[in-house]
Amino acid sequence: MEMMMRNNRYYWNGLMKDKLLFTARMFELRLGRDIDLPTLSDVDRITIRTALDARGFAGEPIPDMNSVIDFSGVNFPRLAHFEGFVFGGVTNFDGARFDGRHCVFTDAVFGGHVTFEGAEFSHGFYADGVHFAVTCSFRGAVFRDTAWFRRGRFHDDAVFDGARFFAPARFTECEFIDGVSFVGTDFDRRSDFRSARFMGGTNFERSKFKDQVPEFFGATLNEQTEWNGAQWPSIPKEDSERRDQITR
Repeated sequence: MEMMMRNNRYYWNGLMKDKLLFTARMFELRLGRDIDLPTLSDVDRITIRTALDARGFAGEPIPDMNSVIDFSGVNFPRLAHFEGFVFGGVTNFDGARFDGRHCVFTDAVFGGHVTFEGAEFSHGFYADGVHFAVTCSFRGAVFRDTAWFRRGRFHDDAVFDGARFFAPARFTECEFIDGVSFVGTDFDRRSDFRSARFMGGTNFERSKFKDQVPEFFGATLNEQTEWNGAQWPSIPKEDSERRDQITR
């Protein structure tokens, strides 16, 4: 299984190499780390052709890397594993359903605008260390299990307006280099922004924190942070719970 996932990443990233908005080196400098962008050989391309033919795509061309990477409306019934994948250009996951055991985007790199608007994640969403080089949108997305964005870097505007987090939302140590918006976002459980850096305008207008107030230990908030209409949980009855809420 692990070998198959490594092979998938190798062939995918090789195809993505020609789709980057920047040269590979410029892209790495922008991200601040090396990324795996192999140069595919003729043998590699024959392997991709053979795999497509075996999966019912005989005669279909290898996807044109100059078009939108379109996963809109796709249902992923099994484990969706995109760890370390590079998405070179505009990517669309709008309305996709991730019903498998886990959805993994750990250390993935999105080189162009990406949207997960209205997507639904039935189980854990793991995006630790993910890089969004330009804008991203999770508007109206639904996370039914824990969402992990730890150490994520958002280089351009990030939008979570109207998203619903039924389980803990983890944004620990994230960097929001430009603006980020959580307008009307529902946080049913814990929302963790410890040690996060909000470097641009930040908007929590009409967001709802139903169970616990958000955690901002060690975080850096931009002076342009909006809280108008935000809703907070009821004051706990127990002294220990009240102290816990106050220190967040």
